[in-house]
Amino acid sequence: MATSAPPDVPVLQAFVKNILFSATAKEVADYFSEFATVLECKLLKGDTSSCRRDGRRSVTSAGHKGSGFVTFATVGDLSLVLRTSHNFRGRTLTVKRSERAQSVLLKDDDRIFLFNEGPLQVGVWLAQSRCFLQHWIAPSNVVTVVDFQRKYVKFSFISRGKKYHIRQEMEDVFDLFCTEVPKVNDGSQKRNYLSGLTVRCESAPKLSWEDYGVRVLSGLEREQEDKLFWERNPTDEEGREVQRIIDFTPHNTFGKYSDYLLVFQRSMTEMKRMRFCRVAQTLGYSSVDSVCRLRVERLGPSSHRTMDSRRALPYRVLFQVDVLVGEGILYEELLPPTFYEILSIISEKTALMALQHLLQRDTCPIEEPVSDLQDAIRQVKSSSSADHGFGVPTEAISDPEEVTTVMIHRVLVTPLRQLSWGPELDSPNRVLRQYPGHLDRFLRVSFTDEDWHPLKDGRTDEQMEEIFSRVRSVLKNGLDVGGRHFEFLAMSSSQLREHSCWFFAPPGYLRAHDIRSEMGDFSKIRSVAKYAARMGQCFSSTVTSSSCYVLEEELESIPDIEVQTQACDRSVRRYNFTDGIGSISPEFARSVARSLPYLKARVPSAFQIRFNGCKGVVAVSEQMRGGPIKLRIRPSMNKFESDHNHLEVCKTATFMPGFLNRQIITLLTTLGVSTYAFIEKQSRMLSGLNAMLVDRQAALANIRGSCNPSPNSAAAIAAHMIEVRFHLEEPFLQGVLRARRLAQLQDLRNRSRILVEDSACLMGVIDETRTMRYGQVFLQVSDPTKWRKKPQIIQGLVAIAKNPCFHPGDIRVLEAVDVPALRHMVDCLVFPANGSSPHTDECSGSDLDGDLYFVCWDKELIPPLSQRNRPAMDYQGITPPTKMKSSNITMDDLHEFFVDYIQNDNLGQIANAHVVWADRSRGNAYSDECLQLAKLHSQAVDFPKTGVPARMSRALKPEYYPHFMMKPDKVMYQSSKVLGQLFDQVNIDYPWKTRAEFSGFSPDLDLSLIVEGYQTYLVEARKSRDKYNFELRAIMEKYGIKSESEAVTGDLLKVLKRQCRKSLSETRCQIRREVGELMRSFRKTFEEQVNMTSLDLSEKRAVRLRKASAWYYVTYSTEERKRGRKDSTTYTKREERHLLSFPWILHDDLCEIKTMS
Repeated sequence: MATSAPPDVPVLQAFVKNILFSATAKEVADYFSEFATVLECKLLKGDTSSCRRDGRRSVTSAGHKGSGFVTFATVGDLSLVLRTSHNFRGRTLTVKRSERAQSVLLKDDDRIFLFNEGPLQVGVWLAQSRCFLQHWIAPSNVVTVVDFQRKYVKFSFISRGKKYHIRQEMEDVFDLFCTEVPKVNDGSQKRNYLSGLTVRCESAPKLSWEDYGVRVLSGLEREQEDKLFWERNPTDEEGREVQRIIDFTPHNTFGKYSDYLLVFQRSMTEMKRMRFCRVAQTLGYSSVDSVCRLRVERLGPSSHRTMDSRRALPYRVLFQVDVLVGEGILYEELLPPTFYEILSIISEKTALMALQHLLQRDTCPIEEPVSDLQDAIRQVKSSSSADHGFGVPTEAISDPEEVTTVMIHRVLVTPLRQLSWGPELDSPNRVLRQYPGHLDRFLRVSFTDEDWHPLKDGRTDEQMEEIFSRVRSVLKNGLDVGGRHFEFLAMSSSQLREHSCWFFAPPGYLRAHDIRSEMGDFSKIRSVAKYAARMGQCFSSTVTSSSCYVLEEELESIPDIEVQTQACDRSVRRYNFTDGIGSISPEFARSVARSLPYLKARVPSAFQIRFNGCKGVVAVSEQMRGGPIKLRIRPSMNKFESDHNHLEVCKTATFMPGFLNRQIITLLTTLGVSTYAFIEKQSRMLSGLNAMLVDRQAALANIRGSCNPSPNSAAAIAAHMIEVRFHLEEPFLQGVLRARRLAQLQDLRNRSRILVEDSACLMGVIDETRTMRYGQVFLQVSDPTKWRKKPQIIQGLVAIAKNPCFHPGDIRVLEAVDVPALRHMVDCLVFPANGSSPHTDECSGSDLDGDLYFVCWDKELIPPLSQRNRPAMDYQGITPPTKMKSSNITMDDLHEFFVDYIQNDNLGQIANAHVVWADRSRGNAYSDECLQLAKLHSQAVDFPKTGVPARMSRALKPEYYPHFMMKPDKVMYQSSKVLGQLFDQVNIDYPWKTRAEFSGFSPDLDLSLIVEGYQTYLVEARKSRDKYNFELRAIMEKYGIKSESEAVTGDLLKVLKRQCRKSLSETRCQIRREVGELMRSFRKTFEEQVNMTSLDLSEKRAVRLRKASAWYYVTYSTEERKRGRKDSTTYTKREERHLLSFPWILHDDLCEIKTMS
């Protein structure tokens, strides 16, 4: 298909005059490359002589008119050059926008600042003392660019023939202001000051260097050089060889400190200073209203006594100190020995809770760490916060088979730093359950760049070699954390995608090698990629119980259903219809469901499992009812040998609402579905979102229709409150609704995530009865909006896709039929076991080992007959052969494979490029570029299995982006296709002005929730409230959440970058899990306190209601809020955010009181 150019693509070109006649195009380009990325320089050809002012003729050496055109890479580059005065070889250049660039929108011209001089100091800024502690100073003056448009700050200086660059992204800058620094005392009474600039950042910079030596050209080379034209080498992204490097300072300054002080040799003009301050404050980067006068002192290293005191602390306490250091709240060089000595003489639990109090302090960094630590300890002891153990990991688990959550420490390794993080609530796995007494010796290690993006950074492997050498070193040599040495253990496939892995600290008698040996026998595997994946099966997040044990005589092996088919190229393809799926008896399925905490109310039709060395899905089979066999396993499920006989459950078949996304919309549009259908469905969803804040039925429909809320989740609590007629203006309820609305609006705008009522997202299984023909499916779904209604059997045409999908043939239109023998299968998609090839393979090359499928029976989204079921991609034919080794696989092989994956992980780049080419081309996803990208994406997905990376050519990398992708640092054009129209349809007061803050409400006490006798339980309620609020604030602080509504719902608007490779949806799930576990633990304590009394049922019920009423009163009463502030010894601004979720842990009791009233 032909590709059309995007409309209105701007030409980023400047016209330059007054160039020296002797200068060449390359020399002019080199000059402007100091400020921006130059793509091309073309000087206007002229006579070999020109007329001087005195009338004499002068011969020019370059043959040009002294003027020409320079083309730049981005709008920001052009803006910066136009805003800067230029002196090239003693001449002042005149730089204007060319006629071809008149259409370029430079609305932020006044947001770019260039500072040409001044030494750079790196250290820490103490706000209260108005003092900058210098740790390192640049060896020469620096050139500084502050670009508010492209959102970065860059310092550059030259040393020893190299030009060094220190770059900070604006999203990491949390304070930026003008300063005045005293001059060195010259003996005069008058105290003079120099202008300066202070930049405070949350993370370390990206460091790089380039050769700055000048190459002398020979006469022959000069004659051969084109003096009038220069163009950037298309194989070099930056136009020059820039190497990413690790810290080059003697004491790892950039890994410890991220505050910068730039001192100018000449005072900044008042006009420039005022303009800079105005822009910085307007954009929210500056917290200082006027110029800040400060002093500068030298920061020395820590003493030996301090380091000895530090080493004496327990691991978990020292880990939390490292967390505070990584957050920039504490600095090691500012911690005296007394700080560590105080921590060593108190109990470990008290120390951990006191350090969590410091984590919530407003001042950053803490300038008096000893005094603040003592205050935190007093607060912990006075409030009895240490009585509650949530967030403090336990040494061991009493019953490892029954545990559902564990606390795991994490470390983030960047090119410059090693950051401690957590502990974080996580799901257990087989290995953690096997070693319950050593949980704090397991460590999750993630590798990421300083800005928390992937390490690849768009550069070549050669340019990143120093960075990847650091990764190899950590994997091979291990790392030291909290006084322990950790060594590499293994990684799962999901962790590999996140660029993370497991490390283990050997206690002496147990090493990482011993743990790997206990997992199973991997010696027969000769592929490094498969070796890593099979070992990673043991680290899959699972739940199990003692009742999930399977004896050898209760296990049966059955053959796979396979077929051979001739492909278009006449080669033979062997397809497996049952790849990854087996069967489970109804009785054993019921036993498993009852033993798992979240499945007590129902029995799923299918389970995704891990068992022995097997992985995949087992579906309930009526053919096994009443028999002795519990499980039937197929050879395709067996990956390695193991003697672990407990059935472990990863997830179960459940109804999930179906949502469109950009990939599915692109493919459906390619197949002939009208643009109007998508716009109409988004309009309907927008109407519901706008109504949910004021209309009870709209709010209830949104909660039940767009998610399947788990019991006691914020969504379930809100639904219960609406059902019993709470006002929608109730502060907690209104906050939940606002948070859900904003999150869904953001998903609509950023991802085109449109809810489709007649659709679902379901787990795929196989028709064991072999009743259905090729082209048919069985589909029976429950209705989440009507919980008591019988499941509905869908009949007719359905469109099926498996995410991610990029090829038009990935959308399959099949016929849903009623099969009586399959009516026991609910909330799963049953595929036929007949035909020339499996429908699962046709859908993005998927299988049945747990893949989820989008299935839609909305007639408006079914492609027309002529476009249905286009030829599917030959996924077997495009999959490269797996890399194999002739010898046994070693840990060095795993380390190299891990680094190789990071170097070649380009899934996101391929997916983004597919969106661009589909939007630009007339054939949509049928364009040649899109078809090539679809193949590449399939190869990239299989990279963890095959070990063969997908190489994306430069021709497939887009130069222009549609406006709906929101890439301000790239050249963008206005898209008129469906995704552009959907994007323009969503308008958000986005995101922070309408952000759902509970603190924005003035909670009024609802007297209908006050039960007589509640006063008896006020003291106990206050203690529980303070403990809960402390724990919730700790979670909010850990993830950078500013709003309680976002925390309790998990509907984050923005991912904190410390989550690195986790997606927004994954981070939302993590927040819901941690807050849900917090609420569950407090509810469990409440239940135990009520049930331990000797009262009868009616009296216990009365006590429950009085206690619930007391919980409500201490949260909503104005008197209680004032009392809390008065009693607090270290009241902070964070505590001014009044938290309201505490009483709604007992939502069923409060709703009962509401109903009674």
